[in-house]
Amino acid sequence: MHRPPLISALPIIQEIYKAAHEPEIINGKKVWKGLPQSVYQTVMSYITLIEGGIDVAIVTEPSKEILEYAAEAGVELECTPICLEALIFITNPEVTVESLGTDQLRKIYIDRQIDNWSQLGGENAKIEALTRNQDSGSYSLMEKFVLQGEKADEEIESRSMMASMVAMIEDVISGNYMDGDSFPLGYTLYYYFRHNKKDKQWDDVKILDIDGVEPNGETISSRQYPYSTYYYAVIRSDAPADSAARKLLSWLLSDEGQKIISNAGFGNVAN
Repeated sequence: MHRPPLISALPIIQEIYKAAHEPEIINGKKVWKGLPQSVYQTVMSYITLIEGGIDVAIVTEPSKEILEYAAEAGVELECTPICLEALIFITNPEVTVESLGTDQLRKIYIDRQIDNWSQLGGENAKIEALTRNQDSGSYSLMEKFVLQGEKADEEIESRSMMASMVAMIEDVISGNYMDGDSFPLGYTLYYYFRHNKKDKQWDDVKILDIDGVEPNGETISSRQYPYSTYYYAVIRSDAPADSAARKLLSWLLSDEGQKIISNAGFGNVAN
């Protein structure tokens, strides 16, 4: 009897599991028996996969450091896109700026040449740039699309690092931030935000266009939106053809798997 694959328990895995299984109602609440509870961050998912602790990681694409770590361990990774995702930048609705560009974001996050919304055509208020911890999936996309090999400003890293996606979004919702005369700028993932918006009551969030392109299902699918990307099912290349890892990968790409991914709130790659 073949054992089931061991998978990194990222939030996306939890959402796919919920979409694939009917919950029980216990004390008026939905409960999914067997739902993975311990949540790995992206970097730890990769490390655990490379070291043989899991069979499949469902993550954003690997960083240069992860690929180097895999090479040092003598492991080759296979990364297969299974659903759409995108990095988005968010702020409070009181901010009148509608769109940002990569050069502007770099001047905000790297050297602080831009530190006031008025420099972007908005109100005279400081920009309180928020960031995530470096082992998160959103930070890895921030590195890819914005930082591009450079480091974020040390003050931002020390003062405004959010330990979770929820904390980032809720700080943006809070409006005036810290000094009372500033508005926050944060980032998150499009499908994650859209899927959780209703339950988390994230109505008071403004999603900014990038280079004049609004992030939505159409622009992300067509890659017109500049920060479009994927979630990948990552396995070790030495996984046998009949392994649990490869069987799961085949199922995720099947019509049934893609339908469940869509039901979980993510953009499927079949469209």
